[in-house]
Amino acid sequence: AALGADASCRVITYGVAADAQWRIAPGSDDGTVQRFTVQRQDLPQLDVRLTFPGLHNAQNACAALALAGCAGVADDIAVAACATFRGPARRFEILDATAPVVVVDDYAHHPTEVAAAIDAARHRYGGRRLVAIHTPHTYSRTRTMLEEYSHVFRNADVVVLGPIEAARERGQEPGVSIADVAVRAATHNTVHVVASSDEAIELLCGLAEPGDVMLVLSLGGFDKLAPRLRDGLAMSRAGV
Repeated sequence: AALGADASCRVITYGVAADAQWRIAPGSDDGTVQRFTVQRQDLPQLDVRLTFPGLHNAQNACAALALAGCAGVADDIAVAACATFRGPARRFEILDATAPVVVVDDYAHHPTEVAAAIDAARHRYGGRRLVAIHTPHTYSRTRTMLEEYSHVFRNADVVVLGPIEAARERGQEPGVSIADVAVRAATHNTVHVVASSDEAIELLCGLAEPGDVMLVLSLGGFDKLAPRLRDGLAMSRAGV
């Protein structure tokens, strides 16, 4: 906002703040689509249907709608696109929406992203039991943002933590462990720590109950955990 005061270009503000030029009024989510309105200064209100849940996705859509308007796209065309947008892989990707236990795969790895994805799942799935499976990314980020883990899982019911993904820091001294994350996460949640993706699948298939939502949050995908978990749950239901 401070930079906008001195910008030579046009500035548009958006979000949920009362003084935003494009202001989001949160609405509802029926389990497949979230609905919200965008109130605009000197322009008609937009009634938006978006395939993705969560306020952060509503904000992203609002920004895209504003940009589309600047590019000359008609409101009805831009709004219609929100209702059919499927997004990239591993961004709140629902692997089987009709299964008794829904598995969602998400790229979230930064604590802020993790919290946003969990909040979105809670908004979409209401009171269903929400199991968050997370592998933090890099020792340095985990160490720096360790205290964030005291609250990012607050809207999950169960947390399963896998090994920290070393990535580019492979071979370095960790200086932090997944046990350190678990201690913080346990502030609000039941927490399990697993040593591998195989152990995670065994644990999750054992504790799964109809109606559960299992949200995999990992930059590296935790050895393709989400599709393997979906298949493991299906095999468990079939008695294999």
